[in-house]
Amino acid sequence: MEADLQGYLRDAGHADVRPSHFAFFRHMRPEGLRLTELAERAHVTKQSVGELVTYLEARGNLERLPDARDGRVRIIRLTAQGEQSRTAAFQAIHEIEATWARGVGARRVDELRRTLARIAELGPESDR
Repeated sequence: MEADLQGYLRDAGHADVRPSHFAFFRHMRPEGLRLTELAERAHVTKQSVGELVTYLEARGNLERLPDARDGRVRIIRLTAQGEQSRTAAFQAIHEIEATWARGVGARRVDELRRTLARIAELGPESDR
């Protein structure tokens, strides 16, 4: 198995999944989300999420369903294949982090993870 993220995904049979799709997988809920909710959670534009959704839908990783509360709106939900892709993506991250931990120590990897999580929490309003 290759040491890079894309290599892990390819080896696991999910070659169409890219690291940029992780924000999507990370923020999904079992009942699905509206596109606007997903864009807010991932801190990206609706246009970017729309392109991502179209890509993943074409490859069978998700489906768009009518919202029971508002038929004009679509709910984005992972398919069974999408759940498998998400699991493979998180497993790839876990394996890479384990490699890092063996190289620099688990404590330092945990510290990196906490630091990156804190950075991700910072938004444009943090400057104010």
